[in-house]
Amino acid sequence: NIVVPNHFIVTGPVYFEVSIDVEVMATSIDFVPTIEFETMTKLRDFLHPLSGGEKGTGWDFGSFPCFSDLYTLLGEIGGIDYVSKLTMTFIDIEGGDMAEATPDHPIDVKLPSYALITSGKHHVTVNWLGK
Repeated sequence: NIVVPNHFIVTGPVYFEVSIDVEVMATSIDFVPTIEFETMTKLRDFLHPLSGGEKGTGWDFGSFPCFSDLYTLLGEIGGIDYVSKLTMTFIDIEGGDMAEATPDHPIDVKLPSYALITSGKHHVTVNWLGK
């Protein structure tokens, strides 16, 4: 940002892409396609910068999802027995910097106050053990 006397310079946000890699176990093989579709849809919608978030009103600048948010979101999908893997990857779209976190290896993400998250590329794997 540049300060010029008697002027304001307004710029857009810096976007951080949030990509999710999740593996879930289905309670029945019949639920596999539905779980995959609903998981992709919910992740995309939840991570939308303007209409996502917990209340569906978009994300605040400088904020990002927590693993507990994602577990809650996945818990709303019928037919999921449990989540066996969950990885969150943050990518600075402009700078290309990347950080990856898992529940076992969290990272301390500090987004700039002018940063806004956006939905990235998600990978969903649905398994079934044939119970």
